[in-house]
Amino acid sequence: MKTTLSKLRDLASVMRRHNMGISQSLVLAKAADEPSTMTQISEESNLHPVNITGLVDNLEKERLVVRQPDSNDRRKVIVAATPVGREVMTQITASLEGGRDE
Repeated sequence: MKTTLSKLRDLASVMRRHNMGISQSLVLAKAADEPSTMTQISEESNLHPVNITGLVDNLEKERLVVRQPDSNDRRKVIVAATPVGREVMTQITASLEGGRDE
C-alpha cells in the first residue's frame, strides 16, 4: 500500500505532465464528470467565477476540455472534457487511489 506522500508525489507528477494546478484539476474533474456550465463549475468546485474563464482557457490550450454552445440557451457555454481530458482524470484518480496509470 502506498503512503500518502507517495500518492501525492504521483498526483504531482501527473499534474506536472499536463501543466495543471489544483484549481485546474477541480475544473477538469467537473467537466469529466459531466459537461457543465461555467457557473456550475464555479459553484461545485468552490472557485470564484472570475477565475473559471482563465482556468478553462488553460485546459483548452492543453486540449483537455472544449467549450460548446448550450443548445437550450445561446448565452451559456458548456465545458466538456475531451477524451484526453478524461484519460488525464483517470490518471489523477489512479494516483489518488494508490495506483499508477502511466
